[in-house]
Amino acid sequence: MKGNSTITVSIASDNQVSFSASSPANETINFTSGSAVSNNVLLSAASAMAASNITCTAIPNQTFAKNANATIPLGTYCSGASNITYTASTAPHITITIANGTAKLVPEKDWVGESAVRFTATAGASSTYTNNVTLKVTGLSSPPKIETSLPAADPKLPPGGIQVFTITKSGSGNMTVKWYLDDAQVSTGDSYTYKDAVNGTHVIKAVVSDGTQEATKSWTVTVQAAPEEPEVETPSIMAEGEGSPECGDGVCGGGESCGSCEEDCACAADNICEKNKCVEKPKAMTGILIAIMIAAIVIGGGIVGYFMITKKPKDLPKTETSMDKLEVHPAAEITDFYVKMPPPEKKARNPVADYIAKARNDGLKDDQISKNLKGKGWSEQQIEEAFKAA
Repeated sequence: MKGNSTITVSIASDNQVSFSASSPANETINFTSGSAVSNNVLLSAASAMAASNITCTAIPNQTFAKNANATIPLGTYCSGASNITYTASTAPHITITIANGTAKLVPEKDWVGESAVRFTATAGASSTYTNNVTLKVTGLSSPPKIETSLPAADPKLPPGGIQVFTITKSGSGNMTVKWYLDDAQVSTGDSYTYKDAVNGTHVIKAVVSDGTQEATKSWTVTVQAAPEEPEVETPSIMAEGEGSPECGDGVCGGGESCGSCEEDCACAADNICEKNKCVEKPKAMTGILIAIMIAAIVIGGGIVGYFMITKKPKDLPKTETSMDKLEVHPAAEITDFYVKMPPPEKKARNPVADYIAKARNDGLKDDQISKNLKGKGWSEQQIEEAFKAA
């Protein structure tokens, strides 16, 4: 028998084994017979305890890498009192310290193998034991690593916004994850939700640790209110049927014309206002020429008519008709028969189209312009035609 120093082990002649101890202890032993060696056996000796209000759920066995540390959050497993303290039995080859309800396990340098520990939870006069926890130290060591993280890019949030951060990790041993907001720890676990974002630039950091080594991932979060859109003054537009616009406002529209409001709808210098429309001024010489031309046509037509009525067919040469030698020409002084005609009348301006053009120039979008027009009583068809005209 090897490995025992605290627990007394007795072997009777019939090979029955008995154990005794004067104080709580954990020991690992094995038995030999000739060249045969048994497997390791964990022996735990504990004192009897009175009934306790403290309860502890099973702590899982722990596996971690050589020369790596592990932690066990004992407060996660024991409850029933608010001031529970913890102690640990001796675990061969592993040093165990407890602070703030968390046990830290540090194996001997380069040691690989199995050990065991049992914890005692105490609150006042009440105490209870946890289960025996197997501690396995392997020869393989894999440092912590953050495999994936979200969001993929640094986020931008409005004031009061919310953002969820998550990671996935790998590595040997018992790894912990802590989250920090501007260097202050705010959470643990594989995700953290940042709420009630405050104006400014902040750093969110995740730290994965196996007790010896760490892996980190950081995000820079920018919290800023969206810039306010500049107010665009909406030009006023008078709804159909609301009356005439004000003459003198510098805008020709809404039924105004050169006849009703010359101040806003004045004609060009070479035009005059006729029947509420601007037309080109007639030239003096052009009027005279037109009158002469009309007179010549009338006179010539009368002469031809008279000739055809009075002259008999027998008087005409056989080889000629009554019109063969008739030549009618306009008066010689008519030299500009093809004078420049007045330009076509300009279409009346559409007041809604004018409004659309001004509103667009001021920065309004078409859907807002359409909404404004509808609010003033213009129909969908009128608005569509005005957009086409604009």
